[in-house]
Amino acid sequence: RELRRAVAARLEDLRASPEYPRLRELLTERARRLLGAEVPVGEPPDGGVLAVAGDRRVDLGLTALADRALERAGARVEALWTP
Repeated sequence: RELRRAVAARLEDLRASPEYPRLRELLTERARRLLGAEVPVGEPPDGGVLAVAGDRRVDLGLTALADRALERAGARVEALWTP
């Protein structure tokens, strides 16, 4: 839980950084590779990219990406934050 809060704070920093527009470009390219070059791409409230084509959806929002990374890392990462 503490780790997720720390990650969320860093995501806010990322959105304010000069690198963020380039990251959005890369995420947009990824979404369009997955769903098609003409797919409309939006920005969810937490930043990143969200694309929908019919019943297919690609969520490359910053929170979603961070959550998936933390889930993959699992207990190993959580243990680093436990006293």
